[in-house]
Amino acid sequence: MKKLILFSIVVFAGATVAFAQESVPPADSTVQQPLVEQMQLTQPQPPMPPKDERQMPQEFFDANEEEDRNEFADPQQIRDALRQIKDLQKDIKRVLKKAKRTASFEGEISELNSLSAQLSEFQQKLQGSNIDHETMSEFWDAQLWDVFNVMRIKIELPDDLKRMEKDLKRLDKTMSKVKYIFEGLDMNTVRAAVEETRSVMTQTRNFLNQGEYESAQEQMQEMWDGNVSHPGEMMGIVDQTQRVARAMKSIKSEEVKQEIRDFLQPVIAAANNGDFQEANMMLNEINRDLFRMLEQMKRKKSLDTQMRSRMEQLEQKMMKKVEEEEKKQQNGMAPQSSLMSYQTYRSASVIDNVYYGIANFFGF
Repeated sequence: MKKLILFSIVVFAGATVAFAQESVPPADSTVQQPLVEQMQLTQPQPPMPPKDERQMPQEFFDANEEEDRNEFADPQQIRDALRQIKDLQKDIKRVLKKAKRTASFEGEISELNSLSAQLSEFQQKLQGSNIDHETMSEFWDAQLWDVFNVMRIKIELPDDLKRMEKDLKRLDKTMSKVKYIFEGLDMNTVRAAVEETRSVMTQTRNFLNQGEYESAQEQMQEMWDGNVSHPGEMMGIVDQTQRVARAMKSIKSEEVKQEIRDFLQPVIAAANNGDFQEANMMLNEINRDLFRMLEQMKRKKSLDTQMRSRMEQLEQKMMKKVEEEEKKQQNGMAPQSSLMSYQTYRSASVIDNVYYGIANFFGF
């Protein structure tokens, strides 16, 4: 029985080996693959590029964006140019109106109309899209404001000089009223500035008479730039401080008077330093409030907390105005004074005096 079982196992094992040998193909036979799989196996495949090479380098985009930015003008420069065009058109309109009153300015009228047309063309270009640097350079190189300035000098400066001379005569008369000179104001500084301004005006008139308009403009530019004192600014500081001195004569308390002098010290210091523009600007900023306060101080022997608080507020208001003007100049936002017509100084009117009286009566 044992021999029979052993024989069966041997036979089964032999059959299994024979079947396995028949299933394995010979070594030189080829297994048939589908056509697509054969192509994929036979054609060489390029290696997959690294991840950072599968998209355009960021440097490429940055360079293109920088190139685009450099191709077009700065939007802020465009806005500045459009603002200057608007202001210049306004000045041309004003000067044209004055020139048309005189027959001798026919040539200047034609030039101003031509200049206005040029400005309109530039305005149309600058209001388009994608303004390039060439267009901006063309506008700046034209220097149209200088062209206008020469014509303005011809038309307006003679009348400006007349008004300035009139203001200087008024200033001489005002300075002769020694009775109302504000204590601390150095009148010698004012007189020296008046003589310097008068000399510049004389030279300017001589250039005008000789037809040297650019030289006349350069002389006046000294005044507009603040290198020579402006007649209106000098007249303003002398007139306003005299009005303060006049009002202080009605105040009986010496303590209160000294408080007022201390309060106005920044104004007086600026004037004594020859900066009449800043001194005049500070007083203009607080003019009405100051004279209302002076009217109320007549009946006071000393200043109470409320009055001191008001003085501090006015002082802060003055200094804030000075800081604002300084920032404008630092940022290049100062007005183009050379394009401005001269304005005669006007002292407080009767209406202002009535206003102070009414305001004091009702306590507001």
